[in-house]
Amino acid sequence: MFETNMKQNNSDALISDAIDIATAAQAWKVRPGSFGGQKGASRSNDMDYTGFTFDAISLSTPHVTINGAFSFTADSRGLIITGTSDEHGNKVTMTVDGLTDENIIVVVSQLEESQEIAIQ
Repeated sequence: MFETNMKQNNSDALISDAIDIATAAQAWKVRPGSFGGQKGASRSNDMDYTGFTFDAISLSTPHVTINGAFSFTADSRGLIITGTSDEHGNKVTMTVDGLTDENIIVVVSQLEESQEIAIQ
């Protein structure tokens, strides 16, 4: 039971860290390019996160927290943030394809399970 609780707590913490990254990315997207936000034609498409980097939101690359390690892919279809914890066997994949909470979808994977959560 203790192990199960630790695994769930880590999964929740990975989600929280990923949400922090996602909301910072959304803020980066709407910030004018001259102030460190997204530049170019991509700004006109809410789904397009081309040019996003962890450095753009003041995070290290690779980004590692006490909960796990995070990576991302960003292109014209959106931003995909992946957080993994080898210690607990958890993986969180968050897709951001717009500028609101409704545009954030989370998939949590634990061993053989997978659960999709819409952040609202």
